[in-house]
Amino acid sequence: MPVNGTGRKLMLFAVIALVVVVVLDVIMAALLPPLSTLRLPTATVGPSPTPRPTNTPVPTPTEVPCDGPQWWESVGATVAPFFQSNLLTGGARSVTNFDEFRSAQQGIRDAAAALPYPPCLAGAHDDLLDTLNALLLALNVPNAQQIVAAASLYGLPYDNVRHYYAAISDGYENLRDLIAGLEAQGVTPQDSDLGGSIGAARQFARFNTLDCQATRWAATEAVSWFALVSTAGDSLTSGEVDRNQLGRVVIQLQNNGLRIEGAPFPNCMAPARADLLEANDGLVAAIQGLLSGDSAALQQNAAAYAQARGRLEAAIRSYIAFMNIPS
Repeated sequence: MPVNGTGRKLMLFAVIALVVVVVLDVIMAALLPPLSTLRLPTATVGPSPTPRPTNTPVPTPTEVPCDGPQWWESVGATVAPFFQSNLLTGGARSVTNFDEFRSAQQGIRDAAAALPYPPCLAGAHDDLLDTLNALLLALNVPNAQQIVAAASLYGLPYDNVRHYYAAISDGYENLRDLIAGLEAQGVTPQDSDLGGSIGAARQFARFNTLDCQATRWAATEAVSWFALVSTAGDSLTSGEVDRNQLGRVVIQLQNNGLRIEGAPFPNCMAPARADLLEANDGLVAAIQGLLSGDSAALQQNAAAYAQARGRLEAAIRSYIAFMNIPS
């Protein structure tokens, strides 16, 4: 078959390529050493694989010998000053610089938190800190200085009085738990250990059982109510009428009555609660009689208020007497 011009060009190109390949083979053969002289690459040893973890038994910690009396004696020098002011029994009323007093109490609490303790007394350590924390919370309630120093709760803010004594009640409850925990470890805390607070906590425990939280209710509801009604009660007997102030007191009394009616309460304090609500309603009606000029309504309801209040005071007196709450 005849070869045209294009075919001749392709054949010429193929011959040239073949010549180039042959020449390159000759050159590479001259440059590279013979295969017999080459050494195979040596395998590099890598790191050993990480062994799979085994369940190595962890030794059980050795229990530190528990000596409750020794621990309680060792912490006394640190924690006793917190109570030396008889904070829970009224001694703090003599404090002249309340901010310094509160700061010092905070420092004692922080030192108590750092105290060492054996594992068996971890619960007692926690109860101690809970006690100190609750009492510090009371000291940080607005108007705490006035509440602590007061000879009377006259005119003090109702809500702040409630919050103060709620925190004090928490402190007593935690101190009660601390005493129980120490006694379980063979310790019998003495009243003198914490400036009389041990005795107060035992009194609190006597009045506050699982079924009857008598002191808590009496301190937070009845005592704060006395603070609320003190101004209004004086107005009824003195004849001095501040209509704006009494109008505000009526609204507070009505709101407080509604709150107490809807709030849970211990069954053991049901009679006292009924007296409080009756006294509250009687005072509202008496003030309204005073403001309206209805002397008959004033006298009748003022008498009902006084009688119910007298029964209330008699009912709660024993529950709060050990707290030295101002009148």
